[in-house]
Amino acid sequence: MFSGYRRRFFQDVSFAIIFMGLLSQAISDIPTILRGSKRYFMQAIDGNVFDRMFLLEGDNKSQYGTVEEFVDGSKYYVPDNTNGSQPISNIEEQEASIVEYASKIVNEELKTNKCLKSMGTWTYTICYDGRVRNVTQSFRWANFPDDILLGESVHDSEAEEPLKLLKDEDGYYLSEVLGSGAICSLTGEFRTTEIIYRCDGDVRTDRLKSAVEVGTCKYKLTATLGKLCELPLLSQNAFPNESNTIYFEKGDSGLLDVSSWLDHYEVDRVAGHFYLLSTYSKQLNNDALFVLLYTRFSMVEPNNASISQNILYKDALMAAMDILKSGLSRFSIFPKLVLIEKHELYLRVIDYQHNTLSILRLYQGSDNSLDMTTVDPEVVGNMEKGNFYNYCDEYLKQKKVSDYK
Repeated sequence: MFSGYRRRFFQDVSFAIIFMGLLSQAISDIPTILRGSKRYFMQAIDGNVFDRMFLLEGDNKSQYGTVEEFVDGSKYYVPDNTNGSQPISNIEEQEASIVEYASKIVNEELKTNKCLKSMGTWTYTICYDGRVRNVTQSFRWANFPDDILLGESVHDSEAEEPLKLLKDEDGYYLSEVLGSGAICSLTGEFRTTEIIYRCDGDVRTDRLKSAVEVGTCKYKLTATLGKLCELPLLSQNAFPNESNTIYFEKGDSGLLDVSSWLDHYEVDRVAGHFYLLSTYSKQLNNDALFVLLYTRFSMVEPNNASISQNILYKDALMAAMDILKSGLSRFSIFPKLVLIEKHELYLRVIDYQHNTLSILRLYQGSDNSLDMTTVDPEVVGNMEKGNFYNYCDEYLKQKKVSDYK
């Protein structure tokens, strides 16, 4: 552990905390935490907590798990995977309300977008004007008629076939069939189209993802709508290994006390002004949690010292490069951290009040150089904890706490 001098140094120094995650290119704006090899959604709760059980308001289900309270007053309710959730009502009983809510999302999103298009040699288009939804097909080149009607649904008609909640190997989705398309010259029947609406974990924007002709004059279009990811049932399989949730309750703490942090964390210098903190301690007997602590100043400075964005950016870049060269920490069990294809490094810089100062993206450039840019915080989401698990877990799960002290 730390000497008295080191403890005093961290008590006096002005610093910001950087949460750092090794993520694949499929970055979601849904907050996530990694525990072990599993990824969890984060969802706020309103405090209906009874011992190890907490109820999700309006979600019709109870959840069992452990409660972890951190020094800033935040509480995290971690599901117990052995017990899992105890649904009060099954999917069939909830289906009507799920479909009703999801239908509103579909109508609102399509009405906002006016039309969704899939571009190519054949252009497929879904349009909705608030009353009529239709699908059309057109050919890019001349000598072909434009806008072949593939299906139509009038949404104030009693004969309308409602959206259905269905499931395949990729999870739950909504389906609707539009009939009354143009007459098919090969079959003499009306063209029909099935539209599938689902959450896509890779792309959180509204788009017409695919369009195929599954039979003669029968079509299947898949549209992804970002707002459908707000429904847990539709989003649980959209993100690989992310079907679990950590529920959290924010504390009313004000400033963090550095000395309290040191009581909870083991600290090891990493590179530059970065220090690696681990939750191995007497107070917290849980999975390893890795957080990078950043301090701009190598000398003791007043507590109100400010951090220039430009200086912070340069220091973060230098330290990140050092980390890539030497690995995440001085623990010999960890391999060297390298950026590989389709992987990026994100740094979330926050102050004591958890206000985001900056989001930095570290990635490998086209010439294999190391590049860093600032990104919109919404791209990364609210990473409330450090999520190094996918890097460190394989090296930690067979080890004991004493190995790192």
